[in-house]
Amino acid sequence: MNIIKFFLIVATIVKADSPVTPPAFIWGAELPKSPTIFEFVNTKMLFEMLRPLQEQHMIIAYFATELTAKDFSCLEPDCFEFLRQLRPFNFYSQVHQPLVALRRISPVIWVEEREALLQLPCQKGEIHAYNFTDRNLKEHDNLMKAVSNTLTSCPLVQIYTAHTEEFWAMKRRHDRFYLKGSRRQLARVAKNSLAPVSTVLRHNLGVVSVEKIVLAEEVKQGLTIVYKRTEVAVIDDAPLQVVLVDERNINSGFALVISSSMGPIYIQVMPTMGNWRLSRIVFNENVTFIPRDLLFYSKKFSFCCRLFTTYSELGARLSLYMFHLDVVLNNYFSALDPDYVPKECWLCEQFLTPGITQGIFSALILLLILAIGASMLLSIGRNKRFSSANEPELYVKGYAER
Repeated sequence: MNIIKFFLIVATIVKADSPVTPPAFIWGAELPKSPTIFEFVNTKMLFEMLRPLQEQHMIIAYFATELTAKDFSCLEPDCFEFLRQLRPFNFYSQVHQPLVALRRISPVIWVEEREALLQLPCQKGEIHAYNFTDRNLKEHDNLMKAVSNTLTSCPLVQIYTAHTEEFWAMKRRHDRFYLKGSRRQLARVAKNSLAPVSTVLRHNLGVVSVEKIVLAEEVKQGLTIVYKRTEVAVIDDAPLQVVLVDERNINSGFALVISSSMGPIYIQVMPTMGNWRLSRIVFNENVTFIPRDLLFYSKKFSFCCRLFTTYSELGARLSLYMFHLDVVLNNYFSALDPDYVPKECWLCEQFLTPGITQGIFSALILLLILAIGASMLLSIGRNKRFSSANEPELYVKGYAER
């Protein structure tokens, strides 16, 4: 029984231990090049590469709090301006515990202050280390440039790495290998989870129901683009507001105002050819979000959409899930009445988009051209205008004169 408990404890420890492999940028000496960017450098390999350089060089290691290989692939002109100009250099995208390798070579001398790092004398055989306390990569580059200019006459090997990877990158890899649940577990969790409840907002002229609102903001990290998603909470206590374009007539257009945790959300609805059209949404400090497709519905129906997504010029997206809108045009009814029954749904799903329409039209033109060409090829046959053998020969003036 004790043996089983021991193995369970060891398995738990191994499972909880996530591999920490931050990238490393090394310059000042010739080192073996990595054959690919995916090459993994363990602690022993880094120790064997740096150990012969210790006696004749001074080693300075800069440790950031979090660092990934994507941080070096940025395209901004001021991004790692100093490191880009270094020749030769060595870049390893995954180095397992670089601090452990340095401690195996020699005791590491930590430099606490920035000024003390800039005043270091040339000391061969010693390893100095400095910790960055922020994620300002531009300041990191400027400090490494200043240290290099101070120790220009010293045989110096410098390493720019981190203690850990970026948290989300490490978490994604950890989840990929260790937190893969079976289909039965996922189905059991989905079965036991409660369904989300929609928030219903009422006004005398209309009623709105929405399950949740998600704001996705574009964040550029080097060559990749990720989206930071934030769930916008709808305030239940605040009533729904309806702002009319013409105070005397709702048919001229209106705007719905929904109060949220990040500010009011303005949904503009305008009349179009006897129908209602959701033209735009204004949210997040007057940022305009426009739907990609033309979203309209008849005035005899209510608007129902499982997912209603709009886009801004800055690349952000605002999505409204399970969105329902009903407008009261009859003065004898009021949406504030609990017994009010909304009109039938007009679904926003479009099965024939402008892109599909253009594709079908282009395909029909190509098929027509192909049919004309095929008919022309099939019509090629024997020439029927040749003279028959039973008919007399043609009279030629040249033969008659002879």
